[in-house]
Amino acid sequence: QFNDNYLSTLRNHLADEAQSRRLQILFRNAQNNPELEKGLIASFVSQQCPLIVINPVNTADAMIHDLLNIIPRTIPVIFLNREPETILPPNTYYVGSDDYESGKLQITHLMEHSKPELHIGILMGDTNSGVARRRTAAATDFLKSFAGSQIVIASHAGFSRTMAEQQVSYWITQHLSVDAIISNNDEMALGALTALKKAGIAPASIKILGIDGTLDALDAIQSHELL
Repeated sequence: QFNDNYLSTLRNHLADEAQSRRLQILFRNAQNNPELEKGLIASFVSQQCPLIVINPVNTADAMIHDLLNIIPRTIPVIFLNREPETILPPNTYYVGSDDYESGKLQITHLMEHSKPELHIGILMGDTNSGVARRRTAAATDFLKSFAGSQIVIASHAGFSRTMAEQQVSYWITQHLSVDAIISNNDEMALGALTALKKAGIAPASIKILGIDGTLDALDAIQSHELL
């Protein structure tokens, strides 16, 4: 998606690196649509692109193999940012973070800066995203080490700032009491922050954590609005 802040950062760095190496680079937006994604990849193949980089819409085994079946094995493929949930064949690679580790770091950091007993809300990414599942699973697994703390609500917000704001606003209207909100990415954390501000709730009263380190999130951390 071209309107995602973190992916825009990755895309800009790719463009800069390509320019420094005098490579021509083509960017296409699959708009989170798996069928459009397939068509764009087929177009890359027909244009004889010597390398294809994919931030996959869906990381499930079957969906990844659908994409790879379009591409001749002689063309190297790099999956970027979202890790495929399958064993990759030769000449196919993944570049990105360890999502389970990031979820572990997130919940550990929260508990180091909080009281022993917390009511936690989770904002998850796309329903078809292995990234969201692994980050959420890590938070759930490691929370078991902290007796008395519990997850009271978990909602999908599509990695979107706007959707996260809507979800947290709904939580507030339902009088759901949370001490902390952990998000699968920074955009959703920032959406949660906006919802609290609009409801007149002091950001310092609820600890909010994201994952990514986008410029907007780093600014919010510096101003003590995100943990």
